[in-house]
Amino acid sequence: MEDRIEGLLPFYMLGALTLDERDHVEAYLQTNPEAQVWVEEMTLVTTVLPRCVDRVDASPQVKKLLMERVREHRGAQQFPASLRGLVDRLRQLFFPKGGTVLLPVMVASILVIAIGSLTWALSLVNRASELDQKIANLQEQLVSQGLVIDRLQEQLLNERRVIAQISAPGVEVFDIAGTDLQPQARGRLFVKPDSQTGSLLLSGLLPLEAGKVYQLWLIQDDLPVAAGVFTVDEQGQATLQLQATQAISSYNALGVSVEPEGGSQQPTGDIVIFSALSKDV
Repeated sequence: MEDRIEGLLPFYMLGALTLDERDHVEAYLQTNPEAQVWVEEMTLVTTVLPRCVDRVDASPQVKKLLMERVREHRGAQQFPASLRGLVDRLRQLFFPKGGTVLLPVMVASILVIAIGSLTWALSLVNRASELDQKIANLQEQLVSQGLVIDRLQEQLLNERRVIAQISAPGVEVFDIAGTDLQPQARGRLFVKPDSQTGSLLLSGLLPLEAGKVYQLWLIQDDLPVAAGVFTVDEQGQATLQLQATQAISSYNALGVSVEPEGGSQQPTGDIVIFSALSKDV
């Protein structure tokens, strides 16, 4: 152990030990006065020895070679000739001779432009969102208007059929009247003899509450046969196309009752129209 530590003494004097090695050497020196004296003497020798050696100047040739190496090293670190003009222009731009530094101004300008661009982009996003919402609303309105147009076209087609039927030669007309529940209700049935189709024009019926509809019945020998459900407009009017399984004129009577939405198998609500099918003379 002592041999190893004594082998470290020269490196201790030169300051070339690790912290752990230096701690071991110093602990050893505290317990070994002779080694401590030797270290002090050797330290003094290493301090005085450089001063005892005569100064030796380098020859002119060595100095010349050394300076050439220094100049070559500096030249290698300089900008290429192709970039010097660009570097000079950048220096003049950011650091003019007047002393005003333009770089902070340019950075501030860039930040202002960036913030302005961001604000403009956000406004465009908001505007695009508003336009998308308007487009969605317009599309919804178009769909709604399309449904209205389809309904009007269907109504127009139905009315044309009615006009064709009531104006056909040989058509029979039956007057329809309301009951005591709706005495203001009235109408007319237009049908050809022995025809299973006909047109029924009604007016004066009261609008019904939600979930209720009017249901039409063709009655033969006191047996009602369902002939369709319908509603009325704001004026209490309705135009219906009848389709029966036999000649409409063969039925004894026609009636209308108030039923749940979707209709019933047999009349369950108030009878608001009831008329015998006798030829109008």
